[in-house]
Amino acid sequence: WQPLLWGVGLLLVVLYLFAVIITTVVMDYVGKDPTGKLFELYGSVGQTKYTLFMAISGGQPWRELLKPLEVISVWSRWVFLAFVVIFLFGVMNTVSAVYVDALLHYSTLDRDVVMTERNAT
Repeated sequence: WQPLLWGVGLLLVVLYLFAVIITTVVMDYVGKDPTGKLFELYGSVGQTKYTLFMAISGGQPWRELLKPLEVISVWSRWVFLAFVVIFLFGVMNTVSAVYVDALLHYSTLDRDVVMTERNAT
């Protein structure tokens, strides 16, 4: 259970940090947005977390979620793309490594039990 909790915790922290950054940038610009799409997708930290989760889970194509941010500046686009890259490649690989390490640990314990049983007979 411990690797699962640490993995989920890491995912939530990264998601929250990027949601705060993007929401802060959007709130400075939201009054100038003629379409209202920025406020709809990134109007609060909760809404931004939901939008970011949709981007990385396939709920909506991340290209469509990126378009409203391109109106603000090039840097907001790079922050969004950094989130996608860090989350998909960095965090997911880290979580996978934690699970593989835990699996190897348990298989070593099982092998030790089998060897002890063989030597006992």
